[in-house]
Order: sequence, then structure tokens, then C-alpha cells
Amino acid sequence: MELSIRFAGSGGQGTITAGVILARAATLYENQFASLFQNYGAAARGGLASSEVKISPHEIIFPNVTKPNILVAMSQEAVDTYIDDIEINGIFIYDEGLVKEATLKSESIRKIGIQATNTAIDLGNKVVANIIMLGFLVGLTEVVSRDTIGKAVLEVVPTKYKTINLRALEVGFAMAEKVTEKTN
Repeated sequence: MELSIRFAGSGGQGTITAGVILARAATLYENQFASLFQNYGAAARGGLASSEVKISPHEIIFPNVTKPNILVAMSQEAVDTYIDDIEINGIFIYDEGLVKEATLKSESIRKIGIQATNTAIDLGNKVVANIIMLGFLVGLTEVVSRDTIGKAVLEVVPTKYKTINLRALEVGFAMAEKVTEKTN
């Protein structure tokens, strides 16, 4: 089954990096096909930025994401811009510390808010909020394995930030486990 994921937020929040890591994990370690499209707003920091990842066991014919199965939003602007694009029966994950309003077009879309940025600040660096979101996504959906995403994180992040990024990933996994426990 093909899965489309859009990470969106403000420039500097790591939405591009999250997409790069996920696509890398799928292609290098799980023998999946993946496409990655990156969109930078007019301003490198502060403007809308997004990455779109398609993952499939088969060749991907059309790489663009028009209706993501999953939207991971890290800013209000990202929600305002992309919330109506989510596929019916999709998943909407958002940073509830930064997103104040999010009205979905369908009740069939699963809406999950987590405190990614505030938790990242508690870990010591708000820059790892994207990795918390990525860990949450992987923990919730198992789109790739935890080991695989961990390997990809280690390959992409700078050496001096490897430890905190792995910790952020684990925190995201733990958040997903709590959500999964509530729904079972």
C-alpha cells in the first residue's frame, strides 16, 4: 500500500529534515520505494516549509503528494494551508502547543495533538521537536521500524546532536504508545 505523508511547519522547525530521514529509512533499510518533495517558503526561517514523502512497496509513478494520508503540522500556518488536503480516513498530527485552531472537513480523519515543541524544550533543545513528531508518527503508524528510523536519524543529524535526537525519537515513540493504549 502506498502511503503519503506531509510534514509542514515554519522554516527552521525541521520539517524538511523529518521528510529526508523518513524517506531515507524507507529506501535504504526497508527496501521500499520513496519519493521526497521539499517546499521552502519565501523566507528560509519563519516562512511555510514542507516536505512530502510517498512510501510504497512498488515503483512510484506520480511522486507529488496532493492528498496526504497523514499531515504532520508544526505551525498554525501549516494547518491553515494544508488541513483540507488530508485524505478521508487519514491522520492529522499536530503540535498542540503551537496550533490553536484546527477544524477538520471530515469526522473520519483521526486528529491527534501532542506537545512536541514544549517537550523538546524540556529535553534541552526545541530544535528536536521535529524528531519527536517523527518518532510519534513511526510509533503510531509503523510506516518504518523503530530501528530503521533510528539508523536514518543517526546518518542525517550532526554528530554533536545525535544523543539528543535519539532521545527525542524515543520520547516520540513513548507518546505514541500512550495514545495507542488509550484507543485500545
